[in-house]
Amino acid sequence: MTKYQGTGYANGFNVNAEKPIDVRLVVDTTTDRNNLEFTYPGMPVCVLGPVLVVGGHDTYPQAVTYHCLVDKVPNFSGPTTTDADWKRDLASSVQGTTYKGAWDASTNTPDLTDPALLATLAAGAFYKVSVAGNANLSSISTWAQNDSAFWDGARWTRFENTNPQPIKPLYADTEGQLFLDDVLALIRSNALKQWQAGTYLAGAYVKDAYVENGRRYVDTWQANRNMNAASAALPTDATPNPGWDLVTTTNGRKLGGTATGDDTVGKAATGTYAPATRTPNVYTSPEEIDARIQQYGGGDSTVFGGDAATFLTADPNEAPRN
Repeated sequence: MTKYQGTGYANGFNVNAEKPIDVRLVVDTTTDRNNLEFTYPGMPVCVLGPVLVVGGHDTYPQAVTYHCLVDKVPNFSGPTTTDADWKRDLASSVQGTTYKGAWDASTNTPDLTDPALLATLAAGAFYKVSVAGNANLSSISTWAQNDSAFWDGARWTRFENTNPQPIKPLYADTEGQLFLDDVLALIRSNALKQWQAGTYLAGAYVKDAYVENGRRYVDTWQANRNMNAASAALPTDATPNPGWDLVTTTNGRKLGGTATGDDTVGKAATGTYAPATRTPNVYTSPEEIDARIQQYGGGDSTVFGGDAATFLTADPNEAPRN
């Protein structure tokens, strides 16, 4: 044992040593820790981290203790150490803490004010709030679900929940194929639905299945603007709706340029042998044409009332179909 010169008091270390002990063993950030000028191997430093005000008191729930691993010369113009020069003491962050179970803060169950229960608790024991409530512990009467009630050996302290309740995932990491199948099924079931009255956003696709002249057709439409239920009706021949674009259809009548039969258009030929009226892409049937040949015999006066016949194939032995 030596004595410090000038005081005569015994001391356990030499203050004139090459690397004296740095008294700043508690700092705010890891940057402050790295800028400590005097360090030594094994030196413990507590980094407080961000402050959390609980019940009007500053608390530091993220405080972590590190131990220095190196022996470096002080650097007075910058950091003496780096992050790699320190080892986190994992035990220090949980030392003395013991989870005691769930606590119902609405009914104070179990009773955390019971002297018999408190006598069994060591400093660092804590309960997790399972039901929010207003039970009074050490003048704290606001408890939210997943808060922690910590016993410091003399009083209760509230640590507010900063992490939401985790939600169990729908799929495990081993269920890749199941996930893929379900996603594909979801896409198929929602990609193209039958139109029904409602609101549609620009880009939405719908299908329209209907029967016309005894045949079933399917149209596909895409909305080119946002439409509410009152303006989202599908177009018809009588009521167009420019808010929808026809994408596909199995009904040739809706595709411009497709010939259709109509015996009522192009009445009996006149002296110029031309229909009295014309309708683009609308033609008379072969049977109607044959009937007119029989009636008028064409433009040659030697042919009158010819007996025209209709055949569907090139087979010379085929019987007329009319």
